[in-house]
Amino acid sequence: MRIDYPLCIDCIYFDMENEYNGKPVCKAYPLGIPDDIIIEKSKPHTDKKIPCSNGYNFEPNKPSE
Repeated sequence: MRIDYPLCIDCIYFDMENEYNGKPVCKAYPLGIPDDIIIEKSKPHTDKKIPCSNGYNFEPNKPSE
């Protein structure tokens, strides 16, 4: 069984400790990451180069191996 999770989880801007109104947050979405963004970022072929709002781009929280 395949379980896709949002690319956001692997981004340095994602806040693992906090949420807003029950939604995960990050620097681009401090008032909660919208559902449509979570869905889009959960697709297997999500383009990491597509920027989020407020000028933030995906940056991995771990260096590439």
